[in-house]
Amino acid sequence: MAGGALAAVAAVVPALGVSALGRAQNPYSMAAWQPLVGSTLTVDGAPAVLLSAEFGSFDAFALVFSLQEGALSSDVPSVEHPRLGAVPLLVSRGATTATAIISASREENS
Repeated sequence: MAGGALAAVAAVVPALGVSALGRAQNPYSMAAWQPLVGSTLTVDGAPAVLLSAEFGSFDAFALVFSLQEGALSSDVPSVEHPRLGAVPLLVSRGATTATAIISASREENS
């Protein structure tokens, strides 16, 4: 493969949510979300910031997003980030945040 073509592929791979080992990241894993804390994404098409990604109890983790007033039109919005694509998540709404709880074992997420 020519050097220019290889560089082009290397530039596209992270944008597709592929890890450094060449495996696609599971968008329902903590490992996919932790590096994105503080980054801008969209929730139901509205800009938002991922405020935290933390393990809770019972092998689940929570994602907390900033939320513009009236931004969610459904309880299962599409959350989009260039590294993960569009991920439908069940969320609960607060006044200025939305929280998604994702059930997954800690072993899958390390």
